Amino acid sequence: MYLNNELLGTFSGNGTHSISIDTVNYPDGSHNLTVIAIQYDGLSLSNSTSLYFENSVNNLNNRVNTLNTQVSVIHSQLANVSESFNSYKSISSEYNTISLVIAVIAVIITVIALIRRR
Repeated sequence: MYLNNELLGTFSGNGTHSISIDTVNYPDGSHNLTVIAIQYDGLSLSNSTSLYFENSVNNLNNRVNTLNTQVSVIHSQLANVSESFNSYKSISSEYNTISLVIAVIAVIITVIALIRRR
């Protein structure tokens, strides 16, 4: 197992293996972790992933504050969408009521017209 191309440790045998990394020993920022598995017959496979270390409390606080701000903005946007939807529902309800009144008036006019024809 390698961190930034520096050997962290080796394992042998089957099973689950783990390693602890004290991030204080590394600068804040992105780091590359690579695991290489080598079989007894020489076949190998490797996989890499990026890790982000952030040891500074100020950096963590800044990131939390940024996330809180983003969450507040999203919450505000959702409230606006909800308010717009409720307004639309109100207008839609009024439209349905007006449509019903017009339909009733049309029926009354039709009935009056039929009565006059007799």
